[in-house]
Amino acid sequence: MNQALNELLSSFRDAAKTEREKGAYFERLATAFLQNDPLQTTQYEGVWTYSDWAQQQGIDRRDTGIDLVAKLKDAEGYCAIQCKFYEADKKIAKSEIDSFFTASGKAPFKRRLIIDTTDAEWSEHAENALKNQHIETLRSNRGKTVGDHAKEQRSLTRSARRGTAGASAIPSLSPR
Repeated sequence: MNQALNELLSSFRDAAKTEREKGAYFERLATAFLQNDPLQTTQYEGVWTYSDWAQQQGIDRRDTGIDLVAKLKDAEGYCAIQCKFYEADKKIAKSEIDSFFTASGKAPFKRRLIIDTTDAEWSEHAENALKNQHIETLRSNRGKTVGDHAKEQRSLTRSARRGTAGASAIPSLSPR
């Protein structure tokens, strides 16, 4: 992975007092990436925390496994986004994405994006869960993108390399 991104993620781990705080930092990084990466801005036109988006929609704001929501550009509907900020050697199990798949399998979601920091392959069941979904499902992790439109996606690594998702792109390192 890119050194700049490694250093940024390391600073998040050092600064966070709780797992929730660490996750909030990573969600802000993902938001900055989606709002600033030239390719991502062709795909999305607005990114919100799930809680803020749900409040705007008048629906339950409680955590359902969806971390962020992005409005699809040039299409009806939204992209449900889950952010997984784990150590590089973490193997993600299907049980860790089940609630996300359930919550994002309903209207108005037309796409799913899972952004994670693992180098390890996911469990066989988790990898299989990504395949043949009726809702387009993408995974972006440490320079690799897996999914229906992999050629169109950029990674957080590329964004950090260009400097568009660095610490300056994140409003603050304090919890929301």
